Amino acid sequence: MKVKNIFKTTLILFILGLLLVPKININADTNDVKSVGDTTATISGTNYEINEKDKQIILTSDAIVELTGDAGNYKIIIEENAKDVSITLNNYTAITGGWANTIELCNGSSATVTLVGENTLQAGQEASAIRVPENTSLVIDGEGTLKAKVDNAGSIASSAVIGSQYNHPFGDITINNGNIYTYYTGNGQTTGIGAGVWHDSVEMSGTITLNGGNINTDVLGSLINSDKVYLEGNGSAVVYADNIVLNDDEFNGIIFNGNNGIVKGNATLNQDLDIPDGTVLTVEEDASLTIPSNVTMINNGNIVNNGTINNTGNFKNNGEIESTDGNIISSTEIENVNGEVKIILYNITIKVGTGGSIDPSIDFTVRYGENKTFNILPDKGYKIKSVIVNDMDKTDEIINNELTLLNIIEDTTINVEFEKLPDVSSKIYSIDSDIIGSDTIENPETHDNILLYVGLGLVSIIGLILVIIYFKKVFKQ
Repeated sequence: MKVKNIFKTTLILFILGLLLVPKININADTNDVKSVGDTTATISGTNYEINEKDKQIILTSDAIVELTGDAGNYKIIIEENAKDVSITLNNYTAITGGWANTIELCNGSSATVTLVGENTLQAGQEASAIRVPENTSLVIDGEGTLKAKVDNAGSIASSAVIGSQYNHPFGDITINNGNIYTYYTGNGQTTGIGAGVWHDSVEMSGTITLNGGNINTDVLGSLINSDKVYLEGNGSAVVYADNIVLNDDEFNGIIFNGNNGIVKGNATLNQDLDIPDGTVLTVEEDASLTIPSNVTMINNGNIVNNGTINNTGNFKNNGEIESTDGNIISSTEIENVNGEVKIILYNITIKVGTGGSIDPSIDFTVRYGENKTFNILPDKGYKIKSVIVNDMDKTDEIINNELTLLNIIEDTTINVEFEKLPDVSSKIYSIDSDIIGSDTIENPETHDNILLYVGLGLVSIIGLILVIIYFKKVFKQ
């Protein structure tokens, strides 16, 4: 009876648990898409609230939100000390006007803005499209576009479009990817990314890190007290600015200041680049510009190369290149170059064992990205044992005695080994013990095998019968 009661209790609890599951999870989904007030914009994600009275979207620590549509004059506020906030702008528009920032990072906060599609943020006088004051951190990423605007029609004091208010110190601004455009209209001095302009009694500082993307801005840095304003980057950003006022000694990338461009440090393009007619791009001494295989660079202007240009991509030179003091290493020919172009070649080394041949059979060179097919033929009585290419086994890739290597981009060693086929005649043996040899165990006669198998079968049947009889007696007791 006790066992039955325990079973019944367990069954009842199990059924109650199943009934409670939907009620427990009814509020678990916090990623529902919601409207932003009475606008056409929507928001989804976690750790946010909408203040319709003050037209604010408030984000707290670890918030993850995605915004899309037209949010009108709603602004986004990242609360004080809110860390690791993630904002995705997906074809999003917000125009706050007045003195309101469109996105505002409060003291001690950090946020990443990911761009998808076309996005527009616009603020009014003495405000910023994205306010990044001292002791805050902003990262912009994604493959989309951001048009950040400030209309300073009502004031002569200006704040940065992306950065701090007036000429106050700004926080850490990092751009990893995306197409960024800043626009400034109205009174006061034009600004861009960094700091704005007002009186000069403030100690200015801030760091801008540009790791990638195309950045178009009027001013990069600070027009006042710029000694402690720094530009850094790992080499893939292309910057277009009318005025650059900062310390750029640690920057790796390309900067166009008006019609003059400079390649600083070791720059690698991660997006297509078009050098317009009338523009001069200079590769500094000890600097390098790398054009990888997935990038197109078109020169319609002039390039002065005092460093090194490495090209394995699509380099179209419609203008002129002066490279008498620099090096150009390319996978293809480049026209209209005053200087030497070294074509990239890779060594192919052939090593073949006995028992066959390979065609081509002698060492040679190929250009970057070239394909090459090899015929591998075993001699009569041999077969291919292995084909090792730069320590990688390619034997399984041989089809009809052909091996094709695609997109060769390094020195390559091919090592081919053959082995003899088994001698069929040696497998014919006599059952005579004198021929088999004394080390070979003789096979039992056929009738001995039959007797052995029959005996084993009888033993198994008898054992099974005995087990059945034993269990019948046990259960009768």
